[in-house]
Amino acid sequence: MMRAPCVHVGRSDNGAARRLERPASSSQPRHRVKGEALVRRSNPVNGMFRYAKSIAGSLALMAVAAGAKYGQSWVFRDVEDLPAASSSSYVGLDDLSLGGRAESPMRTANDAEAAAWKIAVVTNRQLSDEAAAAQLAESRLSSSVVRRTLSQQLADAVYRTANSTMGFADVRVPHDRRRGECRTTGDPAAQVAVGPVSYVTNDDFYDQLQQSIDQTRSKDVFVFVHGFNVSLNAAVARAAQLAEDMPFNGVMVVFSWPSEASADAYLSDEKQAERHFWALAELLINLKRNCGNDSRLHVLAHSMGNRVALRALNALAGTIGPTGAEVDPFLLARMSRTAQQMNAEGGNFRGESIVGQEFRNGVVDVTAELPQRFPDWAVWRKANVESPPLANLVMAAPDVDAVEFARFTDGIRHVCGTMVLYASDSDFALEGSRKLHGGRYRAGDSRAGIDIEGLQVVRVSGVDSLDPLGHSYYGSHAKVLTQLHGLIKPPVVAGRVSDWR
Repeated sequence: MMRAPCVHVGRSDNGAARRLERPASSSQPRHRVKGEALVRRSNPVNGMFRYAKSIAGSLALMAVAAGAKYGQSWVFRDVEDLPAASSSSYVGLDDLSLGGRAESPMRTANDAEAAAWKIAVVTNRQLSDEAAAAQLAESRLSSSVVRRTLSQQLADAVYRTANSTMGFADVRVPHDRRRGECRTTGDPAAQVAVGPVSYVTNDDFYDQLQQSIDQTRSKDVFVFVHGFNVSLNAAVARAAQLAEDMPFNGVMVVFSWPSEASADAYLSDEKQAERHFWALAELLINLKRNCGNDSRLHVLAHSMGNRVALRALNALAGTIGPTGAEVDPFLLARMSRTAQQMNAEGGNFRGESIVGQEFRNGVVDVTAELPQRFPDWAVWRKANVESPPLANLVMAAPDVDAVEFARFTDGIRHVCGTMVLYASDSDFALEGSRKLHGGRYRAGDSRAGIDIEGLQVVRVSGVDSLDPLGHSYYGSHAKVLTQLHGLIKPPVVAGRVSDWR
């Protein structure tokens, strides 16, 4: 049956009646009339399709932009020269140094295929090795809960720190590789192969280091502190590769903090780095004490390892406590007085046992407790330091909040002869860290604009096949390795280089 046409009577602009007819055929699309505009009924499938296309287009543009930035970083790879302010404190490399080899006594062998290094290892990780476990058990015997009062046990919990284990590891560094390459997997002939760590007592450790230092003329000791997601073996391998490729002519020591060596454990590694740093402070103090007054101590910290190094140095400077807690300036003022003054004033810091005095009214008496448990705490505070204990502090790609970095470096300027910051504008690892921390720039990101008195900043840009994230250039970039070699060289004396090997 044929439907009659549907007639609508409307009003035109001049007020005259007008007649609109809808086609009678039901096969034609229906429209609704609103004024003079015909609006087609919305189709939800079409809307979803258009939305999906817009998202795909946005993602494609983002991918193109990221690819362009990454490609530009790959092509335009460069490192600034060290600032002119440091040019008088180091000597540039000559052809022999660039093409030669390290003369360190820790470089125990060299054949046609590889060099052999003996790397000193210090770690506060929880080890499973039986010898290490026995040594740790012996060192922790003094902190046993046996025959200790409740207040002492509470203080033990407040000031708990991880103990250090020391030893030496043999490392094979092949010659057939690019300068800066540190491969630990794949072809065994091309790997930087790390042997098991032979653990020794603390006395034996420093005795062997002293013997090695005595065989050098430069008296240089280099402490390497690794970053996030690094195992003990990987840290030792990188230290040996650094020593071989710089090249380094002194004694190489690697400090390995308890990283979980997992890309999924970033937050856990943060907590470990910010809490268990005192072992590094003890290492630095003992190196200065046991390796002779003429030894030159250098520290290179990478990425999250800068949180460990900066806290250790600030604890030695007395600006924070051995566990990372803020320190009341009143405590430092009291500690700066002599024991006779404090005894005359009725103070309880007498350098003797304080059993039963750890708590007053349920609160830890830090004036007595800190010096008792950590006798080396605050020994490098400004009033005690005549010359900087560290010759060089190199902070490579620090994964540290920029504001926190400025505060920590300000507290240790008197501790370091030279402070160098390596920062990059194409560090994709630090970009991820920035987003994880609410958009706050990291100190190793050159966009943070770090400008601190006494700090030399070297900007790096670009990535390559040895450093695809642009984060490990401290060990993989040939120019950075050359700069490190020159920075650590002894200073010019009377217009010539002091005797070194």
